Amino acid sequence: MIVSWYRQIFIFIFISGVIVVVGIDTEIKTLFASLFFPIFLFAILALREMRFDMEITHNLPTRAAVGDELELKIHVKITRGMGMINLDLPTFREMELLEGSNVHIIYKGKKIEEREYTYKVRTTRRGIFPYSDIEIEYSPILGRNNYKRLTQKVESSIIVVPPVKILKKSQFQIRSRLVKPRYAVTRLGPPTNEFERIREFVSGDSFKSINWKSTARVSYNNKIMVNQYEREGLKNFIFLLDTSNPMSRGVSYENPFEYSISLILSGANYLASKNYNVGYWPLSETVLKPLEYVMPSSGGDVVNRIRDKLLRVEYRRTLQKGYLLDPVLTRIIMETQPQITLITSLNARNREQIMNTYSRLLKLGAGVVLVNILAESIVAKRIEPRIIGIFTGKGKDITNTPKSTVTWDPVTQNLGKAAYEIAIRGGW
Repeated sequence: MIVSWYRQIFIFIFISGVIVVVGIDTEIKTLFASLFFPIFLFAILALREMRFDMEITHNLPTRAAVGDELELKIHVKITRGMGMINLDLPTFREMELLEGSNVHIIYKGKKIEEREYTYKVRTTRRGIFPYSDIEIEYSPILGRNNYKRLTQKVESSIIVVPPVKILKKSQFQIRSRLVKPRYAVTRLGPPTNEFERIREFVSGDSFKSINWKSTARVSYNNKIMVNQYEREGLKNFIFLLDTSNPMSRGVSYENPFEYSISLILSGANYLASKNYNVGYWPLSETVLKPLEYVMPSSGGDVVNRIRDKLLRVEYRRTLQKGYLLDPVLTRIIMETQPQITLITSLNARNREQIMNTYSRLLKLGAGVVLVNILAESIVAKRIEPRIIGIFTGKGKDITNTPKSTVTWDPVTQNLGKAAYEIAIRGGW
């Protein structure tokens, strides 16, 4: 468009020059007036392009989950100016552009220009991401005297929450063949009025809990069926997250660290639904601030608080010293003897520190399940997918981990299966 305008201006100047030459040859003085036509044209263009006025409004989403597809809408209105405008519209980190474009070129003529741009993106990673500012570059027709480079601030951010898998209680109902209660009543807590399931009578069950209708239906098997109700959560579960650099192996949105966050949030959501006390701590080399961890508690609010911490946590680039068990965490372990799920991705750089932490937790009286997330398959998925399956068994042999270790290959095994193995070892 700009080239077309320059071509037209050149034609006007050329025609005016020809008329002037003809006027000189014919001595017609009135033709000399055409010499002022280009000057008059340049003056009009200069006045029109001197003032540049633009209005931009936007409708940007502020909350989404990982993997959501979002539509961003921008409305642009240009009332003054004449020339070419380059627009760089808002985006945010850790997103994938699916449809449309956030970069546009507008040619502003003598009329008011009004445009609406829509482009679709997909979120790829959890976190709180500010939108980028709108960059505007205005290039007038007659040169760079009135050239402008402007920035319009976008005071908005988007919260991308981690993915949560809804774990069903039926997945973790582990039946015992022993003719006795699986856990002591004092450990499980008193029963509530919330019905859980119908099961076979075992020694220690109250006769008041017998379901006579179900018993009559299976009377030919000489079985007595009872109603089982949810019990109050007196058990304590704590998730410990390794934040060392080996957790980042892979890409920014797919690595052991991101899989760990999804596992913690899914597990916390399930345990909180059973009224258990749930807590969260990131492993660190220093004493943590209260805003960095979540004390064990029950109820739906604890899941929201854990989610808030997981939105902001990031892995550390280096691990200079061994992990320091937070004093508050140490006191809670000694008082309540919780079941701890320690989530890591073992390799030569962090194995010694993780094993030392594992031993200290056991000495303090905690039950510990070590979850080792294999990063090799995640890397192989990006490089050579045909070798993905060889790492699961190999990882177990190389790391020489304790018997309570759950090795999770997230490429070949979904989160539900990994949670089932953790539930068996961790008493979910």
